[in-house]
Amino acid sequence: MRYQILNINSKIRIPLFGFLLATFGLNAQDTSKLVTISVEYNNDQEPTFYSYNRTKIPYALVLSFTSVRNTIQPSPSPYLYTAKPGKKKILTLARSGATTGNVTYQFTWSYSRGCHKTKVKDDIEYLLPIRENKTTKISNYYYVGEVVNQEGPEDFYVLGFSLNHLDTVFAARRGIISTIVDEYEQTGPDKFYSKEKNLVQVLHDDCTFGFYSNLKKGSFLVKEGDKVNAGDPIALLDSKNKPKNGKLAFMVLYTNPDFLRGNSTNARRYVIPKFRTLKEKSIQLELGKDYTSFHPSDIITQEMSRRERKRWNKKNQ
Repeated sequence: MRYQILNINSKIRIPLFGFLLATFGLNAQDTSKLVTISVEYNNDQEPTFYSYNRTKIPYALVLSFTSVRNTIQPSPSPYLYTAKPGKKKILTLARSGATTGNVTYQFTWSYSRGCHKTKVKDDIEYLLPIRENKTTKISNYYYVGEVVNQEGPEDFYVLGFSLNHLDTVFAARRGIISTIVDEYEQTGPDKFYSKEKNLVQVLHDDCTFGFYSNLKKGSFLVKEGDKVNAGDPIALLDSKNKPKNGKLAFMVLYTNPDFLRGNSTNARRYVIPKFRTLKEKSIQLELGKDYTSFHPSDIITQEMSRRERKRWNKKNQ
């Protein structure tokens, strides 16, 4: 059996996220080695492609076969696949017809953080990402391109939660800490459009990602790879330039499959999350309105297994 590692033609798709300017695939480590593709041949010399994902989160792969011989062109084209952590089989190029020649191919590939197909869970309720019983006013963010008359994504949706400097930020939904940016000092006037923002990115069970931005350097209470439940503390807000009128930026998004196929310029799709508050259930937050946070157990445990829920209830009685 022959074994071959293919990573020369790999590249990372890096989208632009308006005011954050934080990439969905951003990480301080060498991203070229996060995911690789290998090929193994069976006794009939038919190649099977495998992904090897060295991280704890999924990556969407795009394989574009520019030339194949003695086999059928993979369909659809380009071929999309979600590489979950570890080694996973992608596809096999089987010999076609009565041909006796070896299967040959040429292809390029790229990868992007997330899944190639995301089914957003519409029945999930989010917690306000603030301390329980605290009241916050809701504002929104605008796409930075609007400043220069650049049209942004139609579904662009980012919420601002009013907080004080050094207030604790809490997870709005259960997930895995997939990225932390903890390197910028917030000095001088607020840099609304600056890419220099500390943030946390949380991977949710349905392959959406929650972003929490404007966090204080060195204040993170989690690390990459940690599992967090809704209501767990993750960091402190950095708003020393506006101690009593700071703002936490929060958004939920996922990989746009049309972008992977080359049919869209928007790399991500945005989700309008529904929230549980002290007085209301499953609501879309309204701009300019005040809401009080509530962390009930049914929301914290809504995505847990029966065993996890039992363990959590026993621990938190």
